[in-house]
Amino acid sequence: MTNRPAPIGYNVDYSAAQKFIHHLKFLLPLHIARTIKGEGTFVPPNWFETLGNKGISWVPSIPHAYEWLDQTLYDPRVLLVAFSALSLISIQFMFYPVSTLKAAVNIQNFIIKSIPGYEVIKFWSYMAWIEISVSLSLRATGRIYNRTLRDNFYTNNLV
Repeated sequence: MTNRPAPIGYNVDYSAAQKFIHHLKFLLPLHIARTIKGEGTFVPPNWFETLGNKGISWVPSIPHAYEWLDQTLYDPRVLLVAFSALSLISIQFMFYPVSTLKAAVNIQNFIIKSIPGYEVIKFWSYMAWIEISVSLSLRATGRIYNRTLRDNFYTNNLV
């Protein structure tokens, strides 16, 4: 077994959740620092990242949603409600799977019948989420393949 050094950005003291959040802070924010410390060199976005940024430019709330999500995920009240609901639904499904699925279908049918134009709203929501997902994937791919940006981000060498 060879004794290899850890890849850039992987501190052995980090937990898996901390690594995941650190990666999200590299991939998700609309704007990240792009100037290398000491050199003053600007790292421009590549073609993939530029295309992804153009695709989500019509969604102005992504950074705000990420900040809200970051604050909300650590709120114990939210975690309590979410895990309680998840456990109750899991127990209900474990012991009464058929009736739980029937109830879910009935709730879905009620929602569909009560919202006028539901199918149109559903289609355009689907198209918007597909476009956002593709754009975020393109931007993340661009940042990952931009080796200079990636290496300097994970060594905290950007200003």
